[in-house]
Amino acid sequence: IDLLTVFARSHDAGRADSMLDDVSKAVVAASGWHGWLWRLRLSQARAELALERGEWQPAIEAATEGIADSEARSRPKYVALGLLTRATARKVLDDVPRATADASRSVEIARGLRDPALLLRALNVRIGLEGTDALAQEARECSHRILANLDDRALREHFLGSELAANR
Repeated sequence: IDLLTVFARSHDAGRADSMLDDVSKAVVAASGWHGWLWRLRLSQARAELALERGEWQPAIEAATEGIADSEARSRPKYVALGLLTRATARKVLDDVPRATADASRSVEIARGLRDPALLLRALNVRIGLEGTDALAQEARECSHRILANLDDRALREHFLGSELAANR
């Protein structure tokens, strides 16, 4: 599942095609304590892959499914990720009010999680919908906090060159 998500986030959704069916079958067959977690993570991976492919409605549907599962299991990180994916697809479809609501809710959740990478990602999506000076300042501060904790030069350079840190 992690590899599927990596392919989606690295703009290489085609590499996921050969393994998506096998991963999906394994997740469906999974039972026990981890089965529910794998299902909600697979929903998010599918949503991000659909988004990367430009399949806006399937991205919204998979994200909505993942959000519902994540809320039912009290998994706020995956709620926030699903909201970001859904917001991005809704923006492309010109459903800006609902995209903005999703992005705003994702930012609020991310703030509570104290996950700076997730918060910066959420802020970037929200800024793309309704950029304000306050949001831009918060994103800059978040980026600086991340950089302050990256001691490895290669990691710092990778972060600075990433989409996440763009314009910070």
